[in-house]
Amino acid sequence: MAFSNIRGIIFDLGYTLIDYKETGWSEIRQEALQTGYSRLKSDNIGLHDFDNFVSLYLTKKEECRSRSFDAMLGWNIIDVVGELLDDYGIKNSSNYSRIFVEAVYKIEQKQMIIDDNIINALEKLKKRNYKIGIISNTIYPAFLHENDMERFGWKQFIDFQIYSSQCTFRKPHPSIFEAGIKMMDLPADNIIYVGDRYRLDALGAQKAGLIPVIKYCKKQTYPDQWPEDIPIVQNISELLTLLNN
Repeated sequence: MAFSNIRGIIFDLGYTLIDYKETGWSEIRQEALQTGYSRLKSDNIGLHDFDNFVSLYLTKKEECRSRSFDAMLGWNIIDVVGELLDDYGIKNSSNYSRIFVEAVYKIEQKQMIIDDNIINALEKLKKRNYKIGIISNTIYPAFLHENDMERFGWKQFIDFQIYSSQCTFRKPHPSIFEAGIKMMDLPADNIIYVGDRYRLDALGAQKAGLIPVIKYCKKQTYPDQWPEDIPIVQNISELLTLLNN
């Protein structure tokens, strides 16, 4: 399948433009939490012991995740940590929550893997005058992802970024896709959305009027009977052929 009327491309982020190492996650998560806790502990703000802090943190995080799931609500991990620190009676909790989250995220970055062809593909798409955007579900604040793209060397190709952590809703809610359509300033059927998840990305984008494309990820589950109107690519470079016009 090839398209001739596409003028804009919106990408998911995780497992689409950014991949992750398959192993080592349990160690990385433990290191990340220990690093974040130690960073706060160094300021003598009155935290309990590490195990107690982590238990409360994980409980609050899961509660927020559960609340957001059915309603498709966006949420930000900085707010969750802020609530936890408020429970401790810690002043300036919003600042300390950001310090904690930045420390945690810096460790988790060790798991990120970038396909060598990503920059080349984005550069070629941009030279073909496609508008390029990001819509991604994430619990992290936008500035951390913007820093990643700067570090990876392809931020200059991205026209806009929309993250669920800054929005009322998260994928597959239509409103987050509609925000991207508005930013594109193009008809929805002139835009493809590329993501790795069938329900969240393909069906969510399709419901909003976008043209879905799946970037295959072996971690995800896909229908046995594949819809003919949803192309699937193994890597982002294949878009260059799919969009050959």
